[in-house]
Amino acid sequence: MVEFPFGKPPLTTLPIVGSTARFPIRRIRCAGRIHATHPTEMGHGPDREECFSFQVNHGNLNLSGEFAYPGRSSDVHHEAELAVMLKSGGAGISAEDAMDHVFGFATALNMVRRDLQAGRKWLGRPWEIARAFENSMPVEPVHPAPSLGCMAEGRISLSVNGGVRQQGKLNRLIWKIPELIGCLSGHFELAAGDIILTGTPAGVSSAAKGDLPVVGVGQPAPLAVRVVQGRHPSPVSGAAGSVGRAQQGQKVSTVMPAWSSRLRTEAAIATAPSVSPWTQIVAGLIGIFRPDFEMMAPRSIIRST
Repeated sequence: MVEFPFGKPPLTTLPIVGSTARFPIRRIRCAGRIHATHPTEMGHGPDREECFSFQVNHGNLNLSGEFAYPGRSSDVHHEAELAVMLKSGGAGISAEDAMDHVFGFATALNMVRRDLQAGRKWLGRPWEIARAFENSMPVEPVHPAPSLGCMAEGRISLSVNGGVRQQGKLNRLIWKIPELIGCLSGHFELAAGDIILTGTPAGVSSAAKGDLPVVGVGQPAPLAVRVVQGRHPSPVSGAAGSVGRAQQGQKVSTVMPAWSSRLRTEAAIATAPSVSPWTQIVAGLIGIFRPDFEMMAPRSIIRST
């Protein structure tokens, strides 16, 4: 019998509709830029590019029906998503065989500290701090695939307090679910217990204390989550936004004026070592004419700050 120095790590599981069994979770990957409309609203093109994803933690999952507004942020956005649960996996899975590895589906709500994400993107740094925080991903129980089919059709939507904010169609994904599974398996060896979040449509916006987001994805039951007041750590020095406004539950926009992005670009260039004057000029022009510095600026500059 295996011994642990500080107690056995807990096994995170999700309930399964119509069964007493539980779905054991191995790993959670969130895929980005799957719905063409969401990248467009975030300032990127809707083109199909190499699929990318990031990993979050078991502790992100939340079955409580509530979302506690997190600290160190004043602009938390909602993202409606469809979660795909795998019963098997492998490396180099073909799109034709991908659905054979799917156990089921669930409706999910990905909550994002958008101001923290924007700040890290400007600096060219990882932004899991914006997403991989505790209880950030409310989710419904798992619906086995035989009861739903392949989920290639249907609508995905999110309403807040009765007003629709997000709408999309599953048959208009840039990467269809089988293609996404195949692409991800080319980068990672997938396995039973893996969860893949399949992106969100346009309409993401701020959530406030007291809001009731409701996510609907095809046939799975809608997911309703109440936004409640959370316990807030002291704000980090220099953090974007005002925790005080977040505590009051006010909606705060992360839209920054062009001059703000330009100043951040110039600051990044000024602190970058061994950057030629010509490179500084080019990157400065990029910062002026394209605020999305993370997409356009030379990586050598971003990574050196």
